[in-house]
Amino acid sequence: MKMCLPLKSGIQSSSSSQGGNGGTSKPSIALAILYSLRSLKIAPRGSPATSSAGFSARQSRLTGAGDKLKATDFALAIFIYLCAYAAHAQVPVAANADHKAMLASTDPQLAANKILAYDFWRSFIEAGHVELAAQYMTETYIQHNPNIGTGRAALVDYFSRGTLKDIAEEIKGPLVSIVAEGDLVVLTWAQAHQDPIDRSKFYTTTGMDMFRIENGKLAEHWDGAPKISTPSQQIAQINKERKELILNNDTLKKYAGLYQLTPDFQLLIKHENNQLIAQGTGGAPIALHADSTTSFFIKEAEIQIDFLLGEQNQTTQLVMHRNGRDFYYVKLADQF
Repeated sequence: MKMCLPLKSGIQSSSSSQGGNGGTSKPSIALAILYSLRSLKIAPRGSPATSSAGFSARQSRLTGAGDKLKATDFALAIFIYLCAYAAHAQVPVAANADHKAMLASTDPQLAANKILAYDFWRSFIEAGHVELAAQYMTETYIQHNPNIGTGRAALVDYFSRGTLKDIAEEIKGPLVSIVAEGDLVVLTWAQAHQDPIDRSKFYTTTGMDMFRIENGKLAEHWDGAPKISTPSQQIAQINKERKELILNNDTLKKYAGLYQLTPDFQLLIKHENNQLIAQGTGGAPIALHADSTTSFFIKEAEIQIDFLLGEQNQTTQLVMHRNGRDFYYVKLADQF
């Protein structure tokens, strides 16, 4: 017997919200409820049965010994409604691959503002070229992220601890849109988080970074980052001082593989020379150090990775803790 279970959030195919062939439409839900109410001899509000004569007849039926309302029938009506409602799922947030179109604008100044924020992100944020800070930011750069000090120097210090990479032609992160209005530019991102109900799944939502432009440079920044319990400088120092646990090769090998955060960003975990090496899309390889049988840290940054085990003690996903956020990656394939 097939059971209709409440739908849990997750990245999945979704039918059109306009009533596509694969989904359950709102009229279908209404019909299911109406049918259930009729089977219980309960008339919807506004129907003939709500008139005085209809009400008397209905009351007589309900008080008759042969037509008592059964609790199980009412539960069935609610169950039908929940099954119909569950067919409507979130449309996953997806990155936009056409960066050229996102950067375009009929207003030359707005187009220039978009390009400024875009180039800053791919060269400074993603590639770690902090020597370009003065080219992109004012010295008095105002920072609203609660984990980073204000001022250009503070941002340079924060990103100086990362690994220097080649500057890519396009942003590697899952960019959704670039919106410019007046002196503001907003970059929005696809983000994936673990489903709090079913921890074997994850769902997508949207993050943002907003910049204010002043005299051709970035002068102010906002984002949605929560405050982390320990400042990043302290975490980086703590990681350098942490003692590494030496794990056997059989344990390390089961963590090796390809993991996916979004279709546009993946993390390769390799097993080399008795150690795990992590390499994200467009990034440089970096060593992972174990402090338990399932938990690893990076000495050069405030990053921790926990591997999650499923049936038969096999790795199914990993969670990366970074800047107060949790990023869940699903394992796509084993790789040694």
